[in-house]
Amino acid sequence: MSRLLAAAVTAAFAAALAVGAAFGIVALLGITPDQPNDPLVTFPAVTAEGTPAPSARPSPSSLGPSPSSPSGPPSSSSRPSSPGPSPSSSSNPAPGGR
Repeated sequence: MSRLLAAAVTAAFAAALAVGAAFGIVALLGITPDQPNDPLVTFPAVTAEGTPAPSARPSPSSLGPSPSSPSGPPSSSSRPSSPGPSPSSSSNPAPGGR
């Protein structure tokens, strides 16, 4: 009878320990650090006419380079319209070619 009692007490202790560990793990995982309430993206305030409010308009320097700036990427008009070989390469075939 004493072995049966020892087994029952051991099983009850193991179950209580498992339940306590589970509650402890859940409590630790539920802790979240204080996070700042700063938005990652802000949008300008819009008036009733649909235009941004004067205080919400970005300054011209924050908009980047102007469209007439030469430092931008080259326009597509300077590139050839067809991706094929240039006319000079087709008039001079490779040696040994047909």
